[in-house]
Amino acid sequence: MAHTTNAWKWNDFTTRARKEYPEINDQEYHATEGWYDKMAQLLMEKYGMTHDEAMKKTREIAEDVDYHENAVDDDKIRSFKLDTNSDHTGEMTDIL
Repeated sequence: MAHTTNAWKWNDFTTRARKEYPEINDQEYHATEGWYDKMAQLLMEKYGMTHDEAMKKTREIAEDVDYHENAVDDDKIRSFKLDTNSDHTGEMTDIL
């Protein structure tokens, strides 16, 4: 149930974001894997925002649709493995 609810909220998030940011395509939204920082990176690249501006916009959209990047479904936990790159994009891994 938690997975379904969060999937609907992610759909709401992307629908809302598409209205404000039409230059971002479905494949790019999918590549963010639901993480705020990756979404902010897209906004920075496509719209020239600063990191702070992009994170603020990402969080505003998430709050509007009640989406939480750290929601966990019943059979999988998402973890974020930090890297040392200067752009701090990190690497996603799924743990079963």
